[in-house]
Amino acid sequence: MKKLALLIAFLAVTITVSAQQQKSFIEVTGVTAYKRTVEKYIVSVILSKDVLYNDELETYEGMKKKFLDKVKASQVAISKLREDEFLYLTTGYRKQGIVFVFETASKDELIRFMRIKSLGATMHNRNVVFKQTDIAILSKKAIENARQNAEKIAKNTGQSVGEIIALVDDNTIEIKEAIYDDNTESEIYYKLGVRFELLK
Repeated sequence: MKKLALLIAFLAVTITVSAQQQKSFIEVTGVTAYKRTVEKYIVSVILSKDVLYNDELETYEGMKKKFLDKVKASQVAISKLREDEFLYLTTGYRKQGIVFVFETASKDELIRFMRIKSLGATMHNRNVVFKQTDIAILSKKAIENARQNAEKIAKNTGQSVGEIIALVDDNTIEIKEAIYDDNTESEIYYKLGVRFELLK
């Protein structure tokens, strides 16, 4: 019985101390906008006899030559073009063909390549690779924005903002993604959840 009383007394003291140690806080979201820098574009073209209405009218070699001739005529560097037989096998096409993968850092050259129309050629994938974003700079700006927001809110309650208690970063910064609309030029928002201590 005596041990039970001592245990209850200990728990009561622990709960009291824990309650005293808890800090009042305010949690806000800091935001900063940035633009990503393109490192390179990667697009692929399927060249296959499967897409021909009558594959007997054109040989695979002839179809391939016509495509490469159009690439040269478009002032696109052939050296940036590579053949990927394995990738072609994953497409499910049964007849003879190949996938050409083209990589360039030039948007103008990318446009010239994508405008090429040739017998048996169809655009496959269009991807962009971005340079690594400096998280240190983004997080610093987001925290500054979060503190400004927290101070405005705290001021309305007659309190002030203290030190940072916790940070939550749920951002997923993609390095490679499909090209769509204007995603290579549009602004991206980096958001950071910040919990500040509230001071009376």
